[in-house]
Amino acid sequence: MTQIEQNTAKHSELEEIVGLAESAEAKMKILAQQAEKFIGKWEKTASSQDT
Repeated sequence: MTQIEQNTAKHSELEEIVGLAESAEAKMKILAQQAEKFIGKWEKTASSQDT
């Protein structure tokens, strides 16, 4: 494998890793939003039961 082929292969791998990282980041943002909604509902339920 030539140096150019090796560099091209490494570049492709890096692009794939970046894509996976971006996908994971997007999923984490969605999970964080869902967690905030859940916590909000839980706090509302907990506070209504305290009274």
